[in-house]
Amino acid sequence: MVRLFMMVGVALAASVTIVTWLFLSQEQHRKTGELLALEAANARDLIAHDLQVRLDAIERLGERMSAAQYINERQFSMDAEALLHDMPGFFAIAWIGTDNRVALAEPDRTKRLIGTNLKSLGPQRVALAEHARITNGITIGERLDLVNDGGTGFIVAKAVRRGGQHIGTLWVVLQVSDWVDDLYAGANGKTLEKLDLAMFIDGKPIFTYDMRILSNAFYTKASDVPVADTMFTVAVSPRDGFVSATDASLRQIVTALIGTLSGALLFAGYALRASRVQQKIASDANRDLQDVNAQLEEEVKQRGIAEEMARQSNVAKSQFMSTMSHEMRTPMNGIMGMAELLGQSRMTPEQSAQVAKIRKCAADLMENVSDILDFARFESGKVRLKQEACDVRKITMDSVQILRHFAQKKGLALTCEVDPDLPQNCCMDRGRYRQILLNLMRNGIKFTQEGTVHVSLRKVAQDGADQLELRVIDTGVGIASEKRDVIFGAFQQADGALDRQFEGSGLGLSIVERVTTTMGGTVELRSELGKGSEFIIRLPLETICPSVATAQTEKAAPHALLDGANVLLAEDNLVNQKIVQGFIKGSGVNLDIAADGEEAMHLYEQGRYDAVLMDVSMPNRNGFDATRAIRALEKSRAMHPCPIIAYTANCGENDQRQCYDAGMDDVLPKPASKQELANRLAFWVSKNPVADKNAVAS
Repeated sequence: MVRLFMMVGVALAASVTIVTWLFLSQEQHRKTGELLALEAANARDLIAHDLQVRLDAIERLGERMSAAQYINERQFSMDAEALLHDMPGFFAIAWIGTDNRVALAEPDRTKRLIGTNLKSLGPQRVALAEHARITNGITIGERLDLVNDGGTGFIVAKAVRRGGQHIGTLWVVLQVSDWVDDLYAGANGKTLEKLDLAMFIDGKPIFTYDMRILSNAFYTKASDVPVADTMFTVAVSPRDGFVSATDASLRQIVTALIGTLSGALLFAGYALRASRVQQKIASDANRDLQDVNAQLEEEVKQRGIAEEMARQSNVAKSQFMSTMSHEMRTPMNGIMGMAELLGQSRMTPEQSAQVAKIRKCAADLMENVSDILDFARFESGKVRLKQEACDVRKITMDSVQILRHFAQKKGLALTCEVDPDLPQNCCMDRGRYRQILLNLMRNGIKFTQEGTVHVSLRKVAQDGADQLELRVIDTGVGIASEKRDVIFGAFQQADGALDRQFEGSGLGLSIVERVTTTMGGTVELRSELGKGSEFIIRLPLETICPSVATAQTEKAAPHALLDGANVLLAEDNLVNQKIVQGFIKGSGVNLDIAADGEEAMHLYEQGRYDAVLMDVSMPNRNGFDATRAIRALEKSRAMHPCPIIAYTANCGENDQRQCYDAGMDDVLPKPASKQELANRLAFWVSKNPVADKNAVAS
């Protein structure tokens, strides 16, 4: 009986002990989990705050570069060195230009990357820079293995804009191990001193002390930290000291209750339960990891598809621009050329007036076409500046002279004032400067009914640097204050009604603003409705050009140089052939015509020429191949190179580069006037002293 009571008592005691242990065990886990969750939240907030501090520092550096007039290598180096010194974890800082090439880099060990194209570092680098440009903010890249210095990190890309125009990308590499070491050693280190830490970017590990903490540790806590469109996951696991501190009192209570006999049973039960919990955690973690991997694989696949579509779209845009330029300029060359020839014939006054209107309408249409194509180039990022030495004073006065007769026809005075202290040689893109000036003057003449249009050019000092200041002032209709921002938009005019008084595409001022911004300058508008407008353009004034091709001398020479000159025209379009024949009629030029590149090559082999006018798009053999064949023939015969002028409707920047690469000396875009053709031929004939003007191809 006693034995029975003892057995019952032991059984009851064991049962009570087991129940008590289970209850206290659950309470232990709950309290320990709450305390760990609190510490994990503190760790997450600490990391999020510290990361945001570094992103804010990058943001401020980007703002300073945006506010600067141009990217200064010395200032960039000082700012980058300061960040690298003040922000532990910052491993390298670089500046990526709009051409996706590394332009500047700090510290010294990374300067070897200067000039490197992002494409050579993998498509994900280009995609990261593009995403930063599109979102106009900070973008965080995926895990980066730092091979030379060890450890892992990730890239932070910050797009930089100036005046609404993208000028480049700030590229910062953050080494995670140095950053984490700084976190542990900082003033808030107590938050992390009892925890093991792991961090992930969009599910991919970038740092961990022990990978097992994600699958084997019972108390592991993970939190998501969304930063800059990127999901950081912070996981923490308690070290032994943390667990010991939280459950010491609990172990004492349990030990007092269960005694020696029940201790072994409770330990076995605890081990069994813990094992099952760990198995469940591991199973859930594996399942979640598989889901994340599947999601990442799908995202990579979709991103690849998007990148390929974007690439194909850019190729299609370039092809469309080249095709449209050619298809528009070719018939316009026929219209304007034939109208000019018709204007030279004997006609009644009424017929002369009608031809003049045709030429005026054609010129207006060509101007609108050029504006639209130029605007499309800016939209697709295809515009590149040419830094060349030029006399900005002469360009300004010549441009004023070009439009003076248009102003006089409206009864307006077009005046010009140029600062004599301006340097004779300025370093800039002469064509883009002339485009700004002509657009502003045309606008002034268009919107002024009586009075003056005045052009002023001078040198001014601003923020310790010399600048070129161009002012175009008119006494026209003026612009209302609420319309001043609108007129710089694409296809916009201050008067947008259907019955507006002044016609136009509305692209002139939009192009002026985009060209000025691309050149590193600013546009300012002062206007009052009914009293006129003043446009102020300020551009960086530089007198020393980088090592680029020397600016070509203005192509003008006496037309007497053409007398007796032998010229070969390679042109498959019959209308364009007749236009050239009509333009040079009476000039003394001996003209041979080839209907394609193959015939042009044959004629060149038989005769000697002072110059060649070469169309680009021709059957049998195009202008590029014909030019290369001519250059090869000259080399084999030790002949002096004959000037070859591309006479083409393909006149984009890439098209012109192809012309020069093929061996051509100059590009004369269609449509061209009789005067332009004569000037260009006279210039190049004067540069070819060895040609025999009496030896003409049969």
